[in-house]
Amino acid sequence: MNRLIHAAQVTGAGVAILNHGKVVYFKAYGLRDTEKNLPLTPDSVMTGASLTKSAFATVVMRASSSVARSILTRRLSSTSASLSAISHVTPT
Repeated sequence: MNRLIHAAQVTGAGVAILNHGKVVYFKAYGLRDTEKNLPLTPDSVMTGASLTKSAFATVVMRASSSVARSILTRRLSSTSASLSAISHVTPT
């Protein structure tokens, strides 16, 4: 983990592993304050930086595709019902 921290040019990192929505492993590595030589702890507050943007975008895309599927399914169902009703009409 120290090699990754060094390669990423950051002072510390936290690792969390989730299984079925529950945290099964969580550990902090490195320093939260290099001037005071304070270690990063699981309680340390960190910013997500650009990582939060991609995580948020993923959530929005999944939600929007689910909503879009729902709307499309409803519209196709109503269109199909309308076409079915029309096909049973006999010309006079």
